[in-house]
Amino acid sequence: MDSPKISIICPLHNKISYIGETIKSVLEQTREDWELLIVENGSTDGGAEFAATFVDERIKVLVSQKCGPGAARNHGISNAVGEWILFLDADDLINPDYLKNQLAFAGQHSEAEVIVGQWVQFLDGSTE
Repeated sequence: MDSPKISIICPLHNKISYIGETIKSVLEQTREDWELLIVENGSTDGGAEFAATFVDERIKVLVSQKCGPGAARNHGISNAVGEWILFLDADDLINPDYLKNQLAFAGQHSEAEVIVGQWVQFLDGSTE
């Protein structure tokens, strides 16, 4: 695999109920030049082992000491090779065109160092 354009860093701590859907939302991206670094951060629910069952060379499960999500993100950054970094929590989802749209925007604004996008919050059990 060539170097990815974007490194997606996902801290993981006791989110086994959500991490599968998060990974699927990344796998469904229309852009394929990404890496997903799932940073295990002291989970006790088997989430890291579950994440490792997704077989794709772009997905890597890293282990950091249990020092909180900030330290896990920093550990991910130290292992990232992409030109851009996306922080994605283990209970977040992204639409299939998310990376394509964000990187298109970056291409139109070469001076940009940070790009943000919209988000929608939903609660457990909601359908919207």
